[in-house]
Amino acid sequence: MEDEVKTVKDMENKIKKASGMENDGMVGDKIKTQVDDLINRYVQNAHKNFALLDGIIDDELLWPEMRYVRNEILDCLLIGNNQAAITLTNHFLEKSLKMALIYHSTGGKRVDFEGQMHTYDQALADYGDSDLAQTINACAGRARLIDKETKETLHGYREKFRDPYSHANAARTFGDLTASAAILSTEKPSNYKIQVNKIASMPYMHGIIQKQLADRDAFQYFKYVYETHKLLEESVENPKK
Repeated sequence: MEDEVKTVKDMENKIKKASGMENDGMVGDKIKTQVDDLINRYVQNAHKNFALLDGIIDDELLWPEMRYVRNEILDCLLIGNNQAAITLTNHFLEKSLKMALIYHSTGGKRVDFEGQMHTYDQALADYGDSDLAQTINACAGRARLIDKETKETLHGYREKFRDPYSHANAARTFGDLTASAAILSTEKPSNYKIQVNKIASMPYMHGIIQKQLADRDAFQYFKYVYETHKLLEESVENPKK
């Protein structure tokens, strides 16, 4: 509980500092009210969501360079910005797979700076431009860093989150989901009929439905990707003999 309070308080202090609220004389009442409302919403969400993230927030990574984007994802999940969390999780997944392939092909990460000079040039050339499908397949192929089940799950997530979110493809985001809509008569509003349509074909509903889907899926998506990343780190740095 002390960790939770500290995390939420740190977040509140950062928002206040960024907004200038440490010196109330510098901001108008309207801005102060808006920032107060924002802080209250974030703090309420943080208290509600902290238990989901406990154990990940202070988790150590073998590749600390991945810590920064991970922490931003955790911030988004903590305050309930779940669409942003999914978008960043897409990036984390792509980066994780590429890092695994690069380090695997060069015998693991080098801790000394001098030893890193030009060590990764060929690996970066080999994998730097690879798309997500290619890196998933490469990790499951000759590298044998993930098993068949993980490969299939990651491809499922690629189709469900990465491609739809990156390209704002409504057909892939909402699939066959439908909703009922009332079709009103302009001449006689009391005359109407209920029609069922695919959500993908109703742009005015995309915003709220995408948010609801993100609220449902964001944490489980990140949790699976994060656990996969931890396995990749272990497979590359401490391979089984």
